[in-house]
Amino acid sequence: MAVSHVELYEALKGPVGEKVARMIAEIVPVASDVARKQDVAGAVSTLRLEMADLRAEMHAGFADVRTEMAATRVEMHALNTRTIRWILGVTIPLWVGTWGMMAAILVKGT
Repeated sequence: MAVSHVELYEALKGPVGEKVARMIAEIVPVASDVARKQDVAGAVSTLRLEMADLRAEMHAGFADVRTEMAATRVEMHALNTRTIRWILGVTIPLWVGTWGMMAAILVKGT
């Protein structure tokens, strides 16, 4: 049976005095508001289950991110290869043409 604030006050008034008994009765929470070991143990087990679920969700989410990053790397590699081929396709004929014209000028000039 839970002891009310009034009952606690009355029980403490004689041994510790009226002022101290009032202060203790005001500070001590009602027994129904105090968590028991079973309440805490239940909350801990619930929290552990929720954390395990969250850990599993995060693991799955990180796996998705890794997959997307791998796909992005493949796309970037393909784009880099295409860009390099385009640059070489433009600059090599340009250089060949430039050197060819210089050679033609040198041959005509002599």
